[in-house]
Amino acid sequence: MNDDSVKSNSEILFIYETRLCNPNGDPDSENKPRIDVITGRNYVTDVRLKRFFRDYIINRMGEKYIWVTKIEGQNVDATERLTKSKKEHGYSDPRDVIKFHIDARLFGATIPLKGKAKDIEDAEEEQSEEIEQKTERKGSKKEGKQKAQGESYHVVGPVQFSLGYSLHKVEMMTETSTITSVFTGAVKTGERQYGNIGKDWRVYYSLIAFYGVVSAARAEHFKTSKIRLRERDIMLLDNLLWDSIMRETITRSKIGHFPHLYIRLKHKDSENLIGDLRRFIDEDFETNNVRSLGDLKISFTRLFSRIQSEKDNLDSVFLRVSDDFEQRFAFKQMLESFGVNLKCLPHENVELSDETLLMR
Repeated sequence: MNDDSVKSNSEILFIYETRLCNPNGDPDSENKPRIDVITGRNYVTDVRLKRFFRDYIINRMGEKYIWVTKIEGQNVDATERLTKSKKEHGYSDPRDVIKFHIDARLFGATIPLKGKAKDIEDAEEEQSEEIEQKTERKGSKKEGKQKAQGESYHVVGPVQFSLGYSLHKVEMMTETSTITSVFTGAVKTGERQYGNIGKDWRVYYSLIAFYGVVSAARAEHFKTSKIRLRERDIMLLDNLLWDSIMRETITRSKIGHFPHLYIRLKHKDSENLIGDLRRFIDEDFETNNVRSLGDLKISFTRLFSRIQSEKDNLDSVFLRVSDDFEQRFAFKQMLESFGVNLKCLPHENVELSDETLLMR
């Protein structure tokens, strides 16, 4: 088998829009969208982005391929997750979690070795999703810190994303509806109904940009442990981040997401990095009352110039772009004119299967 382990750095720029929905609720603030009250910038956590990716795989292939997940709909700590994983995949060394769970291989994990360990990396985000789906909240329950008892094995993933943010001022919808849900509860005298009341917070429009890095140095650390981050893992990430935004946002609070741009700059070596690609985008913080992409005045001219100046350091440029973005900004035309090795996504013959998700 050919060695397809990751040997060079990559940088990712991923942009998607949200319209009349809640991009990422804050469970400590009535599940309101995360908006800076000074600048009006909307923030989305990297945890939220990775949750879309994970849920896409879970809903098509099952829980056994994903490390950070519930088990049969129930929240579990990492020790319980490890026990289930060993039974599913038939291994004994806890470090083999990386082989059998693609999210751990990409993003990292905390794996218990002795005693109890809690890896609740996504606890805050999971809690937020529960609020959105069940429309109930009682107090300000905080669970978002990692706690550990006993020895654990912490793996920093080769793929990391920044905090996502909007490229413009975002407004919350001025009127939020009150949402209730009614459940039946058993009591001694029979049955009684009780309800929970919450607020349905949404934004009018938000064009959100994420920056990500694939670190070949961290991938090489995996290799010394006889575990490789493979090029096919990154290719799957290329395909599924876009697809997950399309397919995993069909819920009451999330419907209204749409991807516009995914670009991955693959460098020729493990040393070169440009840095946060979003700093080469000229943002629009002058326009008020933004309700659609057409209202914005953003420019990618400086980003194009930087890519052109780096072309000798780039092995390939992977691109997926919406019709709206292509018509307005001509990404394909501009990148082709630079003479870079442009490869249009999605990758062919990279589909969800045991072969792509597991390491044998």
